Amino acid sequence: MSSTRFIIVTSLSGLAALVILLQVIFGYKEGNDERQLQQLDATLQQGALYDTHLLQIAQRVAQVAQQTQDQQLKDLLERQHFQIRPSSASGAPAAPENSTTR
Repeated sequence: MSSTRFIIVTSLSGLAALVILLQVIFGYKEGNDERQLQQLDATLQQGALYDTHLLQIAQRVAQVAQQTQDQQLKDLLERQHFQIRPSSASGAPAAPENSTTR
């Protein structure tokens, strides 16, 4: 084998090794990014669940405030930026609306 062929084969082998190394590095980075994305998704789902629970609690407080005509509960909802909508025709209090922007 001539020295030119040896240099070409050695260079191509080095290039192949570099490509394999880059593939391993990018694969590791992709796996790490995927784990971070899953953690963020879980956090967002938990936040949405907390938001739902908060609205349910606010609705129950609004129901109690309307049933008992308790002004302090109404003031509490107002301080937390929840507005109580008027009762519906069925007599059940409507869910409070959170007037804060998200």
